[in-house]
Amino acid sequence: MEIILEHENFKLVKRYNIFYINVSMGKENPFICEIKITNQEALKIITNKNIIKDTFAAYKAKSSWTKQFFINEFIKDYLHFGRKIKETEISKYLDYFNSQKDIVLELYNTLITGAFPQTNAVNVKGYTAKSLNETTNLDVINSYSYLIYLRKNEKRAIAELNKYKK
Repeated sequence: MEIILEHENFKLVKRYNIFYINVSMGKENPFICEIKITNQEALKIITNKNIIKDTFAAYKAKSSWTKQFFINEFIKDYLHFGRKIKETEISKYLDYFNSQKDIVLELYNTLITGAFPQTNAVNVKGYTAKSLNETTNLDVINSYSYLIYLRKNEKRAIAELNKYKK
């Protein structure tokens, strides 16, 4: 992620050669939201950073304003643009991750911040996504996928884990 500019609590960022407005919402439990914008809108913001709020508000008014919306849209873009997964396959990934709300939320936060959580990570049978990522050949997305596999089929997942060890 490349931060293009910051204004108040808003950021204009670029991922996968696409512009997004990034903003942290909420005070007690902040949640980072990103909205994809057009190149033309990004150029307007670059020339006048004060319009970033209005641009964000316009998108907010026409989109589903839920945590799940942001999670799904962000993971869709990550899978499509970052991992080159076909759009026809993305819904299968989303269904799988959304079957475990705590895991999909942590996956989202890890992807959007670029770091695993330092505290209160989801722990399944003694494993976290970070521990799986550090001790196996599983990348970030597959580490979270494996947590779900551990939760759904513990014995088989633990037996198969050795083939992924570094």
